[in-house]
Amino acid sequence: MAFISTLHADQTKQMLKLFPPALADYLSELQKSDSEVKKSFLPLKAGEKNERILEKGLKAIEQCYLTTTSDKAIIESHKSYIDFQLLIEGQELMETAHVQKLEIKSPYQSDKDLIIFHESSELQLLKMKTWDYAVFFPEDAHRSTLQYPSEMLVRKVVIKIPII
Repeated sequence: MAFISTLHADQTKQMLKLFPPALADYLSELQKSDSEVKKSFLPLKAGEKNERILEKGLKAIEQCYLTTTSDKAIIESHKSYIDFQLLIEGQELMETAHVQKLEIKSPYQSDKDLIIFHESSELQLLKMKTWDYAVFFPEDAHRSTLQYPSEMLVRKVVIKIPII
């Protein structure tokens, strides 16, 4: 089951005890205005991204993009990774539904760890703003990058957490 919340500096270490320590360390660095992590992330322009290995199997994909409409974004899920998605700047809509409520459009691609689903009225809407995060498990299909209220520049990090 997916969950969402807002990241606060004082709760980072406590909340992230469920995840690998490197994730909490990365997020703590991201919250510091003078950190090397933030200095390399903030200059990204729309369409650019950085991939940073945090530890074996755990990676952060730092990205900058313009939000889009639902017909241009895919509904997806993963089998090998949990997605921890954190908005650093901007706002967007995300949608989620349990994979069993959706019809598969493109079967599992192991090289991309990706399943793509057809449109569905089962999707539930999530309004995300700066420092909000969502965690999507393998049973959580999700679609992000959606305009709210209109097209806008978003900086987001997606941390891929391997399922052990």
